[in-house]
Amino acid sequence: MDSNDRWNETANPQIGAGGLSGAISRFEELVCGESCKTQDAVNLACAYQRVGKYGEAIDLFEQIVTVETLIPADLAALYERLGYCLLATRDLEKAEQALEKAIAFNENSFRANIGLGLCGVQSNKTADARAFFEKAIEINPDCADAYSNLAILAWTEASIDEALGHFKRALEIEPAHRDALPNYLLILFAVESYDSAEALLQCYAEAAPDNPDVAYQLAFCRLKLGRKDEAQALLQRILDADPLQEDALALLAECETA
Repeated sequence: MDSNDRWNETANPQIGAGGLSGAISRFEELVCGESCKTQDAVNLACAYQRVGKYGEAIDLFEQIVTVETLIPADLAALYERLGYCLLATRDLEKAEQALEKAIAFNENSFRANIGLGLCGVQSNKTADARAFFEKAIEINPDCADAYSNLAILAWTEASIDEALGHFKRALEIEPAHRDALPNYLLILFAVESYDSAEALLQCYAEAAPDNPDVAYQLAFCRLKLGRKDEAQALLQRILDADPLQEDALALLAECETA
């Protein structure tokens, strides 16, 4: 959950108590009732968005934004969500319109700028996308998503040093960023910077010692760095937990022939 999203904060206690499916059923009952409140409809639309029911979410958000009593900050947040749902369905024209409305109601909406950047990426308008991501950072200097997206743009343009710099900054802000971490590692592997990759992975290995993916990648780095025994020890630990783990078996065989 985004801690800055007041709509999600309202729905969260009910979702936590019964799970998303139970929450959706309850919100649907409330919305269909005679005394439906705007907040009930918002909760349902947000829940639909979270489970990927974008069509249902779009229909509701489009109805909610017509409520005359909503204040600009609330309209901005709703248009942000509507824009992201439309982006998920690849309706880029309507997504851009919704996100532009979000900015009209809140000129400091960094999320709307990121969304417009993503629209630019999907439309192959990379210069526009870069400008929107940079604007998001200008508004919120600690926006890890914006740095990660700038890194991906730089990567596609073969600007490896720039991509590494942006990914590094994203991970400084959010150490386990869902996109920045795997992509940063991919670049480090691609440029054969195994020492840097090992240092990064070691931090995650210490925080999550039983994570087999981290252990495997750490073993891969150590093999490439010529520390075969350490790599074998890590791989054996993975195989002790899952004897049929194919990637670990293959890398272990590579160790034995190295």
